[in-house]
Amino acid sequence: MISWGKNKENKDWRIGIADPKKKNSIVSWLNISNTAIVTSGNYEKYIIIDGVKYCHIVNPKTGYPTKGVQSVTIICTDAELADALATTVFILGKIEGLKLINQLKGIEGFIIDENNDTHYSKKINLNLTSKYD
Repeated sequence: MISWGKNKENKDWRIGIADPKKKNSIVSWLNISNTAIVTSGNYEKYIIIDGVKYCHIVNPKTGYPTKGVQSVTIICTDAELADALATTVFILGKIEGLKLINQLKGIEGFIIDENNDTHYSKKINLNLTSKYD
């Protein structure tokens, strides 16, 4: 999603980051204007085989679906870059993914790992809700 300008009340757009465990709930929200926000997640496109969840995002090194992350949200001014980075960070995982995000100027990120813990880049301005009520 990309936002242009302000909303009808002349305020920044208020955007929620989805809770991967609860449909129609959010774990955090932020105010944006003239910014793109993209989320990659394992909670909408997946299959369960013999009790094991396999998501649609594949690690190119292993050829298998990724593990360890449920959701990656990237915020920057370029929607295409945000989309590419969300998938890349999802594959890299929370530690290496945050290292990458924190090296990039004008890019912020938010990760929810497989334990429902949240991790975010150094300069992100989030408004956290009560976590996983």
